[in-house]
Amino acid sequence: GFTTGDGVITSELLDDDEWLLVTAAQSASVLLESTSPSLDLGHGGTNNATYLMQTLPAEDAVFTTADVGWSPFMEASITEAQSQPDTRHQRLILLGESNGTITGIEWNATLSEEERYSAQDRMNLGSLVDEVTSVRITDLDASGHSDLLISGDGQAHWLYTTSLVNRASFPVPDNTAAAFFAVDGDEADLVVLSPGEMAGSTLVQTGELTSEMFPLYGLQLLNGPTLVGIVASLLLLLLLVVHSEWYVVNTTGVLLGAGVCVMLGVTFVPALAILFMILAAVYDFWAVYKSKHMLDLADTMVGLRLPILLVAPQDSDYSLIEETERAKRPVSSKGTEPAAKPKRSKKGSEAMFMGLGDIIFPGMLVLSAIQWLDAEAAFEVAMFTLIGALLGYLALMTYVARGKAQAGLPLLNGGAILGFFIGGLLFLGVDIFSFNISW
Repeated sequence: GFTTGDGVITSELLDDDEWLLVTAAQSASVLLESTSPSLDLGHGGTNNATYLMQTLPAEDAVFTTADVGWSPFMEASITEAQSQPDTRHQRLILLGESNGTITGIEWNATLSEEERYSAQDRMNLGSLVDEVTSVRITDLDASGHSDLLISGDGQAHWLYTTSLVNRASFPVPDNTAAAFFAVDGDEADLVVLSPGEMAGSTLVQTGELTSEMFPLYGLQLLNGPTLVGIVASLLLLLLLVVHSEWYVVNTTGVLLGAGVCVMLGVTFVPALAILFMILAAVYDFWAVYKSKHMLDLADTMVGLRLPILLVAPQDSDYSLIEETERAKRPVSSKGTEPAAKPKRSKKGSEAMFMGLGDIIFPGMLVLSAIQWLDAEAAFEVAMFTLIGALLGYLALMTYVARGKAQAGLPLLNGGAILGFFIGGLLFLGVDIFSFNISW
């Protein structure tokens, strides 16, 4: 039967006839029947109980903490769930183990006893901490949807709603017994409970949470930068219309590419960024070497002088406008006029062209590494990623110098991905392969 000899972590009445009991060795939901034999709790066990759910920790671990609350994965808000008969009796049972495993079990009292409990497979938090000391289901920002506060290894991590994105981490004692948010209107504090120096005592620590502790999310518009950006955009647009020379195209393309890199890098975790880069590299290879339609597309884009490519002139007198206009001139019919003496083209009056995507994809992975990896190693891994992309660019230029069109993404993306994993192995070890994607 169920044993309580190691002490009780959580004891909570889920419903009038369902009792959740969590100990270090086991978690179970006990059916409270109208008439039943004694549970025999006097001997530290429940030998005669009817179990609706039983969960055991890993063989080398024990349960260390548990909590029950509204599930972050509910589509309805907490207020809506409280008022709806179908969702009023739904909760998430959150269990933390000494080996870092965090398990979520969805409870829905409206279903049959056999289907009432189900594992939440959208949680993938196994490598967040090495040992879980506290788990709490909360709603710090009063968004109407639950968040998770996971403590362990001297840090308390605030994981936001359904995405479980780590919005903020706070230092806490390594022996934290419980950590939770105390919210009073617009003010909030982090409260941490840990064993005191005297036997049987508890140390209570509190710290005020301010807006400066949290990263900015969503669209942030400041008057000065916004005004400068609008004016600069209009000026570049005007220059592209009236004087689309190569330096105007390059300036606009670099600014555009930088903005896209930032947006994609902070949006996609490295695993997804790498997936997109691999797919784009395969497509680029096929489009250049197999179907060859990318070559025709590149010629069209050069003729339009749009900022979706970068121009590298081989001569100081090079003019993108003159080259594209010369290409548009129709060839005169034979014999209509005396042939003019052909002008000798200027030596080196050529240029190399690179698509904007060739800098966006590697840049996206660099920004993604800085945004999503552990702050202690994020910059170093990002620099390795950048160096890998530059080495890929160097290899690409050796092929381009031969005068033939080359697919850029296989070398550029390949170098960036290789640099990412080399830097990750050096600074994060095998954890660089723990992608931690929640579906």
